[in-house]
Amino acid sequence: MIVPRRHHGFTLIEILVAVAILAIIAVASSTVLSSVIDSAEASDTQMQELEMLQRSMMVIERDMSQIIALAPRLSGEDNEVVIQGGNGVADSLADGILFTRNGWANPLQRLPRSNLQGVGYRLNGSNELERIYTIFIDNVTNTEPQTRILLPNVSNLIFEFAIGTNNRNEIQWEEQFRGTQLPRGIAIVITSETFGEIRREFAILPQGASS
Repeated sequence: MIVPRRHHGFTLIEILVAVAILAIIAVASSTVLSSVIDSAEASDTQMQELEMLQRSMMVIERDMSQIIALAPRLSGEDNEVVIQGGNGVADSLADGILFTRNGWANPLQRLPRSNLQGVGYRLNGSNELERIYTIFIDNVTNTEPQTRILLPNVSNLIFEFAIGTNNRNEIQWEEQFRGTQLPRGIAIVITSETFGEIRREFAILPQGASS
């Protein structure tokens, strides 16, 4: 006589153990996936901030290489100051700077302005490095400049100015500058919450003003 084989199902304990194992695997997979996504987003954010920093430095370098010794008229009055910088200049919450640059593209002189541009840099109330500029060099009273945000998350901004001494081979750096002539060099120190302290120094070459 053949006795039929009995088929046993899963016990409740076995089902609970299997569910628990699947739950652990699901949680672990979710944690790993979330970590990968967060790392990718952080990497993308850092790349974007790095690109912004590189663009900012390119803009600053372009302006510094085009500085000219031109004193704009202020509210219709003569002015001898060609560049000024230091704490509070241009309404900056830290250091700021104001100067005139040449080489502002105006193909075939089609735009109703010259190739000169009044330029400034400052730290605004949102902790952003801000470039300011004016369409015309000689502006009337209360003319508001145009603004462009270059870099966010900036906690401090410092400008230093290289001044020649009696010794031609010696350079002295000043924190405040207001002159009728250009300094020999300008240093900008940006304290970024992302990149830390960044310092760039630019040699200033004398250039004549032209329209």
